Amino acid sequence: LGLVGSEMCIRDRFLEEEVKDELAKACRDLKPPYGQIAYEFYCCDRTAREIAEQKGIKLKTVQTQVLRARKMLQKKLGPKIVRP
Repeated sequence: LGLVGSEMCIRDRFLEEEVKDELAKACRDLKPPYGQIAYEFYCCDRTAREIAEQKGIKLKTVQTQVLRARKMLQKKLGPKIVRP
């Protein structure tokens, strides 16, 4: 049973939304400060620099937290869902 045209687009959008929802939930489940940093970085498309400026913390600190959060998320969700 093959899907064509708009059926594939609808299915792909649905799957993409499912993955985004799963990622958002996984981010919120991480312990502080990793959950908030990961959510802003992966779900709100904010850069590490933007997060650092908004929170008043060093850029390097945010970069380290994003890296640690990514490793935690990859353990939870698998490496294909969470990319650098």
